[in-house]
Amino acid sequence: MAGRTLMVRPLTPGPSPPEGRGGVTGTMGARMTDEPTPPPIEDGSPEWRKPPGIEQTAVEGVYPRTEVPIPPRPRNPIGWLVSGAMILFLVFGAVAGYVDQPAEETAQTALQNSLKFSVSLDPSGTPALKKAIVQMRNDGLKDVLEKASKRAQESEEAARIAVVAARELNEDAPQEAIEKLSASYDELSQVMSRIYGGEQSAEDVDALVAIESNEFAVELAKTQAQEKMGREVDRSQFVDKGLVLRFGLVMLGGLGAIVGGVICLIAFVAHSSGGKIVPVGFGELHKSDGDRHIARFALCLFVFFGVGLAGKSLYELPAFAGVSELWFQVAVQAVALVVVVALLRLPMLDRSDSLNGIVGEKRPFWKLVRTGVFGYLCTVPLLFVAVLVMTQLIKFLPDPTHPINEDIAVATSLDWLAIALLATLFAPLFEELSFRGLMFPALMTQIRKPWVAMLLCGLVFAAIHPQGPLMWPALATTGAAAAALRYYTGSLVPSIVLHMVHNALILAVTSVMG
Repeated sequence: MAGRTLMVRPLTPGPSPPEGRGGVTGTMGARMTDEPTPPPIEDGSPEWRKPPGIEQTAVEGVYPRTEVPIPPRPRNPIGWLVSGAMILFLVFGAVAGYVDQPAEETAQTALQNSLKFSVSLDPSGTPALKKAIVQMRNDGLKDVLEKASKRAQESEEAARIAVVAARELNEDAPQEAIEKLSASYDELSQVMSRIYGGEQSAEDVDALVAIESNEFAVELAKTQAQEKMGREVDRSQFVDKGLVLRFGLVMLGGLGAIVGGVICLIAFVAHSSGGKIVPVGFGELHKSDGDRHIARFALCLFVFFGVGLAGKSLYELPAFAGVSELWFQVAVQAVALVVVVALLRLPMLDRSDSLNGIVGEKRPFWKLVRTGVFGYLCTVPLLFVAVLVMTQLIKFLPDPTHPINEDIAVATSLDWLAIALLATLFAPLFEELSFRGLMFPALMTQIRKPWVAMLLCGLVFAAIHPQGPLMWPALATTGAAAAALRYYTGSLVPSIVLHMVHNALILAVTSVMG
């Protein structure tokens, strides 16, 4: 790769000194002589010769400007090695945590929520959609029954979910679930094994009703047992009459976003092929610049996780006993972001960087914001395809999980504000700064095809997330789209906006659907 060039402009000659006096002449002491200053030599005159390999231009009244080649800095692979090791460690940790999900916690919580959602669907409230809602309800219950049956031999809670889901479908309880419950020493499981495994008695029903439990499946089992005994029970507690309406609004909004996204994507492709949209890129970056950027990327990851672990240890101190864990995480991530930005000034491989240099263009700001929203709309159809892929992968992979899911399930209004700050502010700022601000341009110095660098950046971004491989298609699509915005606009602002909109909409849908 050719080296950089340094522009050296010879100094403008000054007037001649008075006759008989020596001295410094010129505007900056460019000439020290008793001889009169010679006139400038013009380009093309017999006395002017262009040195081989050196570009020169002549300007009237000054000496020619000379470009002096500067060789690129030597390569340093340490950043690539450290980043690669850290990424492999994070990917291994994310996949291991995904595969070894706690059977009694995360997996069962997902099953309880799926069961609750399916039972909450009320077809009587919308006669026009009754058939579709009944089909959706039954499909959901069958999915719950299948997954709970597979886990029944390892978990009593999964066995209880399986027998309840089977009765909702008017099917026989799975034999493996009955065996798991009957072999238990727990009174609740023993009673349910008799009720769902054979002829239930009034004594067993009364015993079940008297047992206190916070499991949705157990509360539904009490209702099912009393219904089978011919008792009148109120099922309204299990039915969310507004759920179908909210679900319909979400589906309608999603369909509108897909249609709008297709239009935006077609417009983008048409303008790009017509030359109306030209990527800005990153200017003249050498491979040595990529070495520095990837080294800073490794430093960002180290600071983020290091500060996070330090904050976790600090939170366990008695002094923070009454502090909300979510708000403590907000404070920790704010500190980590400040430290990362400050460390950009730290010289690395003989050069320091700045936040402005990493972010790139910031004006016109609102136009860049609109570009980020436009970019997200272009991503929606691609995300829809990714979701279709995920619906096939879910047959072979466990459900996705995330540590924040448990916080959402029990979040108060104030907790929701903290979750919103974490998901829609700090996560987009840090992840875009590190992945699209540092890692992506580093990859671009090594990979000549921009789309390959975009995909690779998106895949790495997806792989380190704790949701697991099932979510990789959607996460990689979002990450690659953010990288494309950075490449086409020369700014990190649209990428941050895309990330913020994406996370905000996920939180909004989660909140609306309960």
